Amino acid sequence: LWVGTLDGLTRLRDTSFQTYGSPEGLRSDASFTALAARDGTVYTGSDDGGLSAIRGDQVTNFELRAETSWIGALGESPAGEIWAGGRKGFFRVRGARLEPMPLKGDVPTEPTVFLFDERGSVLVGTFDGGLFRVQGDRIAKLEIPGGPTGEIVFLSRLRDGTIAAGTEREGLFFLREESVTGALGVAHRLTTAEGLPGENVAYVLEDSSGLLLVAVFGGGIAAVRDGRVVKVVGLAEGLFDDSFHALVSDGHGFLYMSTNRGIARVPRDDLLAVVEGRARALVPQVFGVKDGLRSQEANGGILPSVSVAPDGRLWFATMGGVAVVDPARIVKNLVPPRVRITSLVVDGHPLRLAGRASVDLPATARSLEIGFAALAFRVPERVTFRYRLDRVDRVDRVDRVDGVDGLDDSWREAGSSRLAHYGHIEPGSYTFRVLAINEDGVPSERAALLSLNRRARFRETVWFPLLLVAGAGLLGAAVLRLRTARLLRTKAELEGLVAERTRALEEETARTLVAKKDAEDANAAKSAFLASMTHELRTPLNAILGYSEMLEESAAEAGHGQYLGDLRKIRSAAEHQLALVNGILDLSKIEAGRMDLHVETFEAEKLVLEA
Repeated sequence: LWVGTLDGLTRLRDTSFQTYGSPEGLRSDASFTALAARDGTVYTGSDDGGLSAIRGDQVTNFELRAETSWIGALGESPAGEIWAGGRKGFFRVRGARLEPMPLKGDVPTEPTVFLFDERGSVLVGTFDGGLFRVQGDRIAKLEIPGGPTGEIVFLSRLRDGTIAAGTEREGLFFLREESVTGALGVAHRLTTAEGLPGENVAYVLEDSSGLLLVAVFGGGIAAVRDGRVVKVVGLAEGLFDDSFHALVSDGHGFLYMSTNRGIARVPRDDLLAVVEGRARALVPQVFGVKDGLRSQEANGGILPSVSVAPDGRLWFATMGGVAVVDPARIVKNLVPPRVRITSLVVDGHPLRLAGRASVDLPATARSLEIGFAALAFRVPERVTFRYRLDRVDRVDRVDRVDGVDGLDDSWREAGSSRLAHYGHIEPGSYTFRVLAINEDGVPSERAALLSLNRRARFRETVWFPLLLVAGAGLLGAAVLRLRTARLLRTKAELEGLVAERTRALEEETARTLVAKKDAEDANAAKSAFLASMTHELRTPLNAILGYSEMLEESAAEAGHGQYLGDLRKIRSAAEHQLALVNGILDLSKIEAGRMDLHVETFEAEKLVLEA
């Protein structure tokens, strides 16, 4: 309801949540826990306000003593007893007071969660010491080989009897209890090595289908089936936060989740569709201060931080008190928001739309900024948008495509942003579509449309590359022709040079042949002369040698010894002259290639002495 007054415009509407805090009588607004007991009473503990109870609309504060000012874990036993864990021990609710439990053993100082079983024992998770068990009046720390050793912030018994134990630093443990002795052992463990998005496991919710939804603080929700992480759902899948304190099903088809940024819900079937790959994103409905919460920051780490009351209402522990919501009374806003396109900016310059459904963009357009808005009367600030830009065809291009060729592969989730940006727009015809979704996930009946057409610049048309190819071909042909002409000129020059060099070589060869013939003729004349001269010289020399030998023999026989010396000199001179003539003849034989080689032995010493 919108009311106009002299002081302005006021909006009135029902809120989904009701919060109990200090104005309603709680000692502290910072509630650690919210335990909805089977009798309908809701208990809450705090850091310094002790324990309080809410019955109907009546708030009752339990006696505040030093040992009961800090109340952490709360739990209800199978017998209906309410347990409260403090830093000074454990307590039972007895009427309007807290009665200390006389336990024997080392009682932990910061209990975070109680887990009861039908046999009367209680498992206790702690911030400071691991896992404990209370049996009768005794409490003892459990030593589990390979089990959790640090902060345990979640315990729950699954339908198959396995105990899920969530820790702050060690991931998620699945513990099995031995049926006879009750001893615990580790059946399975999930950490980041097995696909968890983090080690801080805040909550585990077992779906009716057997799927485990594991809230990992800072990592989103991990879907676990048969001990394996099959999907992680986080910000990319549409969740508004990835740090969850608690998960709870409302029995009406919705899953609620508490965070430091508010409490949200999503349809269970939508979440399963994302987990199974049948859908890509969720559209959560987020509740905050405007929905009745005093603080959007919920609490976790000490259980229970959320409870389902017997009447179906959900109770959440928050920093503004205990908040309650009745899922059956949340009225869904079924009125679809009407969406309009409000502005168009091209390359930083706004264009007037003036109700136009089609705009011709400049050929130089490169970037677009499209503004849009939606009219919603209930919670306009929670309206979200999704949009897409599709290319209808490609104008003046070789690869023309008829139909839809999406610039966006799918719808873009804009959240509450009212602007769409595109940084590179090619020539063509486009259709921009935008849808608005109200706070309950109801989309616009029809998308707002804007047709855009960007003309192609000449360099972006089909003719431009063809002209480039033709120009390149002509240029290549011209270059080839010039190069061919140059090669022909070079060839002619080389052929002329080769002819000139050939003529010079032929002339030089002719002169060489003439000189060779002259030399051969001279050599033949010389050989003939030598042959002739050696013959003419050898004949008289042989006669001189013959007669000198005869005279020498006759003088020796006649006793004319005074002539022997002269005769020997004549013979020696003749032999020397004959040796010179024979040497010249041997040279002519060598030049003629007719020299015969005779191998003989000689005395080297005699040769040296003669030399």
